[in-house]
Amino acid sequence: LAAALVVAVHPWYVWHAQDARMYSLLFLAGLAATLALLRWSQSPNRRGVRATAPALAYAALLYTHYLGAGLIAAHGLVVAWRSLRRDGGRTLTRYVLQVVAPAAALFAPWLPATLRTMRSDTSYWVGTLKLDEALRKTLMSLLVGGPGETVLESEGAQVAAVMAVVLVLALLLRRRRDSVPPLAVSALTLAATLAAFLIVPKFNPRYLILASLPLPLLWGQGIDLLGSSGPGSALRRTMGGAALLALAGGSAFGLHGMYADVRLTRADFRSAVLHVLAHAAPDEVPVLVSGHMYPVWLYYAPGAPYLALPEMRVLDVDSSLSLEVAADLAKALEGASGAWLLLWQDEVADPMGAVTFLLDQAAPGDETGFWHVRVRHYRFQTSPPLASAPPEPVGPGCRFESGIQYLGATPDAAGNVALLWSTLVDLDVDLRAQVTISNRAGHEVARVHASPGGDHFPTGLWAPGEVAFVRFDPTTPPAIEGGEYRASLSLYRTDSGQALTVLDALGNPSGETCAMGPITLRDATTGVAPSEAAAVHGLRLVEDGPDWPGVRIAAVGACPTDPPPPGASISLPLLLEIDGDVETAGAALEATMASVDDSRPLGQTPLPGRSGGAALDSAHLVWLDGGIPADAPAGEAEVRVRVLGTAVGDGAWPACSISVAPVSRDYGEVSPTYPARALIADAVQFLGLSVPPEPVSPGDSILIELYFRAVETPADNYSVFLHLLGPDGRLVAEANGSAAGRPTAGWLPGEVVAVGLGLTVPAGVPAGDYAFESGWFLPDVEGMPRASLSVDGGVVASGSVAAGQLTVR
Repeated sequence: LAAALVVAVHPWYVWHAQDARMYSLLFLAGLAATLALLRWSQSPNRRGVRATAPALAYAALLYTHYLGAGLIAAHGLVVAWRSLRRDGGRTLTRYVLQVVAPAAALFAPWLPATLRTMRSDTSYWVGTLKLDEALRKTLMSLLVGGPGETVLESEGAQVAAVMAVVLVLALLLRRRRDSVPPLAVSALTLAATLAAFLIVPKFNPRYLILASLPLPLLWGQGIDLLGSSGPGSALRRTMGGAALLALAGGSAFGLHGMYADVRLTRADFRSAVLHVLAHAAPDEVPVLVSGHMYPVWLYYAPGAPYLALPEMRVLDVDSSLSLEVAADLAKALEGASGAWLLLWQDEVADPMGAVTFLLDQAAPGDETGFWHVRVRHYRFQTSPPLASAPPEPVGPGCRFESGIQYLGATPDAAGNVALLWSTLVDLDVDLRAQVTISNRAGHEVARVHASPGGDHFPTGLWAPGEVAFVRFDPTTPPAIEGGEYRASLSLYRTDSGQALTVLDALGNPSGETCAMGPITLRDATTGVAPSEAAAVHGLRLVEDGPDWPGVRIAAVGACPTDPPPPGASISLPLLLEIDGDVETAGAALEATMASVDDSRPLGQTPLPGRSGGAALDSAHLVWLDGGIPADAPAGEAEVRVRVLGTAVGDGAWPACSISVAPVSRDYGEVSPTYPARALIADAVQFLGLSVPPEPVSPGDSILIELYFRAVETPADNYSVFLHLLGPDGRLVAEANGSAAGRPTAGWLPGEVVAVGLGLTVPAGVPAGDYAFESGWFLPDVEGMPRASLSVDGGVVASGSVAAGQLTVR
């Protein structure tokens, strides 16, 4: 009776009894086969007749699911062990001839189809079986039900652990060792099935439901301790009561999750299909993704037309959809006024969301949610609504190392942007993309991370030549004004975070980011909570801000903690709250650097105006950009902010403090190995460079010294590039950098500055003389433009000048 109670209330069995799949039938067939085999083994005088029942049960077990072979293997091992110990193997021989052989003959017609299915099973992603995870989830399923079905894994693990301890203690207190045979059958079934999964790494706890056959008997044996008598009976009865309470409590916990926890509800196909039938127009097309959902549609909507994408009977991960589905979708929707998209297991059948993306090109979709089933309705305004080819990417593309290409971006009617990719080779690494959105001054306002093919389609699954994509919503962060911004793109390895190199048209390294072109953000300056905006942008809330009528500094960023040298760029982010009735036209924020006996301007930025011209209170993130003056004295200084050009007020507010670093300046002469004569950025003379006196070998790393003399203080902070060119003029190696602690905007007229660059000669280059060329560029400006360069008054369009040679031996 206790065993029957377990079968009646166990959450795992109850859950599968309500499932349309065969696992309850498999459990029943396994139970029948085990019972028939027990009766056969206990009737020595009628074994030939009694063998018919287990043979038929074995055949039914295998026809139900090939996983039944695991239980049959466990039966065979138990029979063999007992027979070899008791009768020298005679029972084992009869078992093989009377039970196994007839069952095998009955199943033989279906064996080729079974083997074919096992060899070509593509309903799962290929991977490695995680034995610890498999055992953990199996234990939970055996005790409180399947994780994600009747319990959440984090909660179910604790309850299952308590139940397991109680059951083991109860079985250990039994005087008879009658729990050993059921445990042996369970363990052997579990081992045989898991061994198969090591070969075919497709795992779900329900595949081990046959290993739970002895479980009701084990619980029954534990609960049976309630009837104990004799010495120690009080402890055994207590343990029997604990087993009953553990079973009842664990089952109640699992059943409650199954029926009452909304996080564990089943897919509500019925409501979803009936919703479509009730609202769909006659010329609207239902689209099923995944296509193997069609039996559910036919059950609830018999005779109603539908389009299954992909068209398949069972889930097949090798038939996942891509943008090439556009042709089938366009053909099916020709002449339709709308579409109803039903999404279930689409993360496998359509991992990138190709169908949703293509339909969103035609019209925005209105989504209705049902448990684990999503329904989107599209009303088309044009005919035909879709093109038969995938949308073409717009904007610039770029090529990364490892053979992956960014093709460009394309928007949709839902306001999202899709990034399109392809690969030339099979990728053996998982990559992620970072989209950085910046304003015209180069300040980052948003950063988005995503897998290039979406979270369900990692790069390791891409096929060469296939177009992959990921969609992202360029949501505007709080306190950012609407308008046009620039976006850049980079790729990095998921495991290490290492960025991939961008390659130019000739395959040469070209940095780690590529430009995506302009992107438009919606305005997000009204209705902003200062605390939220400060948290998003990493600012410090201000409690004692300046007393400017109508304009308040709500939060501020940090000044540099390391002492900046003269010429260093400084950017101070400020979160401003501006009343809607304040006129800010022509006003500006100014930052000054003030010390005890000195005050110098750092920079200005316009004061933001009203959002869209409306008289609304607003919050704005602004950056006060400036630089430490080239002749600024070393020492402590205070950064002060004030408003200019408005009646708001001009009281200076101390934002933060900095400490200007001391610098050593050299006004002497230099004698480079290879003198040069060029004027860079109309402000600095290039004097030449020095190389090691001895020839170098392939693979050597050397230090190159480049010398410059300031004629005037440069207006910007530049970096130096140095190229090593082969005899054919192609780039062999390069180095970029600047003088340590000496930004170019801090150079004073007449001083000489040396810039040391490390250069590695590539291994395998042939011996010979290689040429240097050098110039300057702006590293923080989009496109990294080169500085102007002239020789003897003549402008050099390339922005580079020949600068000596290097001998490779």
